[in-house]
Formats: sequence, structure tokens, C-alpha cells
Amino acid sequence: MKLLYIIILSVILLAVITEAGKKKDKKDKKDKKEKGASKKPSGSKKEKKEKKKPSKSKKKPGKVPSKPSKGPPKPGSAEHQAMIEKWFKPFTAKNTGCPCFFDITRTDCACCKTGSGGKACGFPQHQWCYKSKVGGGCPGIEEPKYTLSQTGYPCFYDPKSTECAWCAEGGFQCGDTCVGEAKALSCTKDGSSGVYGDCRHIPGCDLNAECIQTNKEQNSWKCICNKGQTANETFTGNGIQCYNENGVGGDPNKQISVSMMLTTDFYVFPHDSSDFPMGPATDNLFSMIDDMFHSGKPCLGCNATLIQLDGSP
Repeated sequence: MKLLYIIILSVILLAVITEAGKKKDKKDKKDKKEKGASKKPSGSKKEKKEKKKPSKSKKKPGKVPSKPSKGPPKPGSAEHQAMIEKWFKPFTAKNTGCPCFFDITRTDCACCKTGSGGKACGFPQHQWCYKSKVGGGCPGIEEPKYTLSQTGYPCFYDPKSTECAWCAEGGFQCGDTCVGEAKALSCTKDGSSGVYGDCRHIPGCDLNAECIQTNKEQNSWKCICNKGQTANETFTGNGIQCYNENGVGGDPNKQISVSMMLTTDFYVFPHDSSDFPMGPATDNLFSMIDDMFHSGKPCLGCNATLIQLDGSP
């Protein structure tokens, strides 16, 4: 019996010792862990990495503001020469020596290269040729969309002057330039607003030309020199100026209007002159004339004005 108590006591003692050993091991591990943690520098690895990275608080420099667009290059500058090389030289054979379309009496306009498709430019770019893809005038002319030349066409406010602009189809003449319809009302000269720049609205065709419709969609009209059966009857030119092969033409500024009234008067002086002997028919005629003068009424159906003179003519 005593042996049994001893065995039981031994087992209990062994269990207590084992449990105490486990608690001690846990405490040692905890102490060791705390001791190791105290030796480490403050801050985690993540914090160290963040410290090494450059600060992101600084703002990136903004984009450099774009430079303002430059205007047209100055004549004579390298940019201007480059522009001319690109736009005009491929179509220009010579800068002078050919008639100007806006004034065929001038020969200081450019000659275009054959087969290039280029057309002579109007004033003030008249020393160059250009091929436009959209129509209108050449670069360098004011309002080139609507203006072919800044001179050479009769003015809407004074058709006798040819110092105004040639308009492309759809352009309204506004002095030395042409504009779109939206700007036409704001263009005034001598109290008149700008008008559609064709011969139907601005009369000025040569004496040997007619104003003919060339575009039904836009209702545009153009002066066309007359074509005849012979050389003398056939004229060439821009419609404002037309000449035949002999150089004969008309000047629209010299057109005049003439109104004539023809009358026939019969005078006998003295009234009983023997130079006109009187017979029955003559007596009847003079009797009718005398009645007309006394009544003051011409014959029925006559469109006449009665003038009565006193004394000899």
C-alpha cells in the first residue's frame, strides 16, 4: 500500500516538474525575443526603404509654355525665301515678261511653267505663278479665298475706275479686296455696301465683250470678249479689255450715250416767192399746214412738237 502511494506521489511530482519546465522555456523564449528586439534599430525595413527614397513632395516642373505663333515672315528673310521656294517657284518660269490678266496692257507679270498647272497671280503677287487646290487667289493677297487681284477691276462705287479688286466666284467686292457675303454689309464706300463681284452687278465690260453667265449654281457672270467670223471680229482679252489681232479695242471708260432728234422743216421766204410755184396739190398742202399752225394740233397719229417762229428763220 505504501508503495502505491509512493508511485502516485512520484507521478504527481514528475508532472509538476514537467509543467514548471515548460513555463520556464516559454519565459526564456519571451525574454530572448524581447532582448533581440531591443538590440534592433528603431523602424522597420519598410520604413528604411521609405527613408532612402527621395521625397515625392517636390512638384515636377510644369511644361514649358508654347511660344506664340509667328506671323507671316518678313520679305527678304530666310523664312520668306523658303516660303517662296515652296509655294511659287515650282510653277514660275520667269518673274516678268508676260501680260497681266488683270491689265493686259502690262507685261510685268510672271510667266508660268508649261505643264505645271500654275496660273499667274494677281497684284501684288503678280511676279509669281501658283497652283491653288481650292481656287481663289495666291498666298500674299488679302482675303485670297475671295480675291484674285487687288486691282484691275471696275469699282462697284465707280465703274469708270479700274483700281478695285477682281473677285473669285462667291466674292463680294470691297474696294481693293473681296470678302465673303457675311462681311459684305460691313464694307461700305460712298454710302454703298459691297456687291457681288461680277459684271451683272458691276458693269464694266469692254465694248467688244458681253456679260455671260459662267456659273448657274452661284449665278456668276463674266465679261467674255466677242468671237466673230473674221480676225477683225474676233477679240481676246480679260473681258474688261478686248483687242483683235490688229490691236483694235474699246475702252469702257470712254463709252457715251447719244440721243438724237431729227426734224424736217420747210421754209419759203418770202411766202409768195416764185421759186416754189403753187398748183392745186401744193395749194392743198399749204392749206393743211396753215390749218395745223392755226389749230396747234399735229395730224392724227403723229408724234410731233409744234414750234412756231415769228419772222424769217
